[in-house]
Amino acid sequence: MRTGFLAILTFIALPTFAQQKLTVAVSNSQLQPLPYASIEVLRVKDSSLVKGQMSDSIGTTVFDVPYGHYLLRGKMINHNTGYLPVQFSSSQQRFTIQLNTQQLQTVTINKKKPLIQQSPGKTTVNVEAAITNAGTTVLELLEKSPGVSVDRDGNISLKGKQGVLVLIDDKPTYLSGQELASLLGSMNSSQIEQLELMDNPPAKYDAAGGAGVINIKTKKLKQYGFNGNATIGHIQGRYARETGNVNLNYKSGNLNAYLNYSGLKFDNYMRYTASRQFKEAGTNNYAQFMEQDGMSYLNGLNNTVRAGVDYTLSKNTSVGVGLVGTLQKRDAPSFANVNWLDGQRHIDSVIRTDSRVENKWRNGGATLYVRHKLNQRQDIGADVDFSKYRIAQDQSFTNSLMQPVGYIESSRSDILSNLRILTGKIDYTYQISDKTNFSAGAKVSQIDTDNDAQYYVKDTHDDWVSDDNQTNHFIYKENIYAAYASAEQKAGKMTIGGGLRFESTQYTANQIGNKSQGSSSFDRSYNSLFPTLNLTYQLDSSHQLMFSGGRRIDRPVFQNLNPFVVIINKYSFQSGNPNLLPQYTWQATVSHVYKEWLTTSFGYVKTSGYFMQMFLTRDDGTLLFTHGNLGDYSSWVGTVTVSKDITKWWAFNGTAVVNFKHLEGTLWEHMDKRRTQLSLNISNQLRLGKDWTAEVSGWYESKSMVDIQEVLDPMGQLQLGLAKQVLKGKGTLKLSARDVLYTQVLKGFTTFEHSTEPFTLRRDTRNVGLSFTYRFGKPIKGFKRNNSGPSDEAQRVGNAG
Repeated sequence: MRTGFLAILTFIALPTFAQQKLTVAVSNSQLQPLPYASIEVLRVKDSSLVKGQMSDSIGTTVFDVPYGHYLLRGKMINHNTGYLPVQFSSSQQRFTIQLNTQQLQTVTINKKKPLIQQSPGKTTVNVEAAITNAGTTVLELLEKSPGVSVDRDGNISLKGKQGVLVLIDDKPTYLSGQELASLLGSMNSSQIEQLELMDNPPAKYDAAGGAGVINIKTKKLKQYGFNGNATIGHIQGRYARETGNVNLNYKSGNLNAYLNYSGLKFDNYMRYTASRQFKEAGTNNYAQFMEQDGMSYLNGLNNTVRAGVDYTLSKNTSVGVGLVGTLQKRDAPSFANVNWLDGQRHIDSVIRTDSRVENKWRNGGATLYVRHKLNQRQDIGADVDFSKYRIAQDQSFTNSLMQPVGYIESSRSDILSNLRILTGKIDYTYQISDKTNFSAGAKVSQIDTDNDAQYYVKDTHDDWVSDDNQTNHFIYKENIYAAYASAEQKAGKMTIGGGLRFESTQYTANQIGNKSQGSSSFDRSYNSLFPTLNLTYQLDSSHQLMFSGGRRIDRPVFQNLNPFVVIINKYSFQSGNPNLLPQYTWQATVSHVYKEWLTTSFGYVKTSGYFMQMFLTRDDGTLLFTHGNLGDYSSWVGTVTVSKDITKWWAFNGTAVVNFKHLEGTLWEHMDKRRTQLSLNISNQLRLGKDWTAEVSGWYESKSMVDIQEVLDPMGQLQLGLAKQVLKGKGTLKLSARDVLYTQVLKGFTTFEHSTEPFTLRRDTRNVGLSFTYRFGKPIKGFKRNNSGPSDEAQRVGNAG
């Protein structure tokens, strides 16, 4: 078996073995390895140092020491120091020190988690470390994260590039665009423990997401016994927002059970102004103007429940089941006044548009997993996930001509979308030696969507009749088959890791016709390979060099393939493009880490077949929003991240991203756009006394190019926070103020074929919040953790949505 594995990756050299080798690993409390941690072997009698060295990229190192009693000590910046007494009597033994946990006889120091943690290929944001995160939604949480930006439509970018794969507890949401923004914008951030930002994830992750992966990890309590916490909060801006979250966990013996409830009730508004300017053909003279001034109100309620059970059947086998359910309701009434003016800016006509969009969202999911330890070096696991979304949307539009001659147009729609996802995967890991590891796996995903949109208009008798020109029923089925293999080899100060993932995609789409529209169908299949490569070289104890590179894909979402036209408002429409093809991205990044607190990187991204949202002018002057494969996208990206304790009471985190973007393609004419833009995220965590902490943080985006037709003006946000421990450390009060200077105003400029449009969008971003968290329960002390239990992924089952 060993020879077969080595033949797969020829760069792996056969390791050598020796006697009296003490193998030590370091992991966090979720059983994830901690690379490049300091590990020391101490004498038990006086704690004097025998040997010390760093763990490798998989959190392991080997000492040449005689058999005997030792005290192992593990240290890593931003982690608690861990100790483990051991009796070393055989070279087959393998000991693990866990940091940030109370198990395995670990001695820990009570220390607050840092806001930002850097590790090879990943940036981790610890949500509770920032006071100003209290009461926010997950979408707002992403908006203030390093290198992440969110545009006016809720599209998420990482380091200036759209096409991000969003996971919740390692599970894809299979949502995008407005549906993903709706989900994240209704999730309470108090249920989130961490955000993981990866611009070049390893081969075990889906290849989707040309810009990288954002993994949203929900909270899981890990102490033995019955434990829990509860959080309530109130946010007051122009409108109010209430949040609540309860975490319960029971862990004893072979059983772990958890229950989480999160609720969010919110009100918000959006003020939108725009001035579309139409030019005479072939001249720079303006022929017409359209001025819009609109207000949209949003109120909603979100309830999410997550529950699960993990059970260790034996020292080598564990199983688990997880469930998730979400109920969401959103109501968005809005109105807009539109003034049409001639070239001399004299009013030609005035139209008022009143609309209402009501959404009812139901999501349910289940996860089953099994993990089995084949032997001391080999593990295998299998997961099955099922998730279903039901989204019902009712829309109504009324257009009233106020002058010169009055008339009223009314339309409405009932849109029902059903989405079902079934996935199954299997993963295998083999620790060939202390310096060589191999992993492989396979995954199958089946996605079925049924989108039934019924449109109606009022006739001259004021009766609702079917609008068959707009009504459409779109059915989409997609299957993705994937397999991967990866390996890692350590040779001295060098660690080489690589992987190869194969994905095959097949989909069919059917447009069911009616008496005015005929039926149509189309299908497509494509296969591709996605390599990844990671190199790490430890120059000395202070300097580390890294290289990462790989290839990724962005597939068109099914809504963007639906060829039917849907109404946005009287002057704007949206249509899909059945000819839309996937886009492929290559990226490479070189990084340098200094003493684990300063990280600098420089990278290049190249996307072929780049698809984007296009704004096209129709013959009647209205706009059509659609998507197409524009051409090529490229960018050079430089990043500097600082995470350092300036003093004992001041912790500083800062990230600066400079991005030079180049977009080239053809719409109605050939376009070549270039722009250099800057993104800043800064956080200052201040310890004011025994029970008091404060925060001063903010973010800034310079003038930026979203796509080839749209440029955004600079914007940012200043945040302040104050927290106090109460009730003998069992409670925490947090007071926060967001967007203190009210500078998160979205302004931009859009270019169309025969017109241009400056616009401004304001939301209820300036607010003050107060939250209270109470922790309860009694952990079971001295309980020895079984290392053969479920892995970190297994402990996070049940999060399919």
